[in-house]
Amino acid sequence: MPRYALLFDHDMQVAQWCWKEFDLFPMPFNMAIGILDTRLDNEMVGAAMLWNYNSCNIELNYYGPGTPTLGIARILATLALRKYNVTRATLRTWCVNDYIVRGMKKLGFHEEGVEQDYYGAGRDAQRLVIFRDGLRRLAGEGVM
Repeated sequence: MPRYALLFDHDMQVAQWCWKEFDLFPMPFNMAIGILDTRLDNEMVGAAMLWNYNSCNIELNYYGPGTPTLGIARILATLALRKYNVTRATLRTWCVNDYIVRGMKKLGFHEEGVEQDYYGAGRDAQRLVIFRDGLRRLAGEGVM
């Protein structure tokens, strides 16, 4: 059995948990997916928030230290292609978070730029993007 399961169709419950758990300002979103730990009786330990969909791009915020897996990334890529039919997906992370930047590049993301003070004074964001071909490769054979 996989370590993590995904919770769909409970968007507001997942979003509210995420905002409280990670001390975030509530924001509009298109979809919120819960990350459940099957070893902890399906306790919610993370969330993937899809937001700012504009018919070509969707942005991803992922919360849950230690929970990202290749399987979860494949599901999110499939969702971006099948549900939203995007040509690109964007994510941001704090510039000092080399672990996430390196990991996302291994999955097919490219560095697109730095957004100064995105997380507050002196806390810049690294913007990463994956284009449709990269999403297809990440999602796997037969997705689109």
